[in-house]
Amino acid sequence: GEILFMVQISASSSKTEVKAENFKGIKNVIEIISDDHYKYVTGSFKEYSAAVRYRKKIESVYPDAFIIAVQDNKILPLQKVLEQKK
Repeated sequence: GEILFMVQISASSSKTEVKAENFKGIKNVIEIISDDHYKYVTGSFKEYSAAVRYRKKIESVYPDAFIIAVQDNKILPLQKVLEQKK
């Protein structure tokens, strides 16, 4: 599958129902299970720069949001992906 850049807004050891009111009104939240944790991400971009712009847009709501790289529902090391894309 292709590599997508998403913005992680939250992580938890317990499941959270995926609906906008549980994520400060943000729609299109996706749950990814990684290392027995539930990670909640939003946005889906082929280009890193687009993910950066989106993260800035939601920064006021989620100041700690950060960008992750995802392929086939698995989180990849971001640095490695960015180096390969150069």
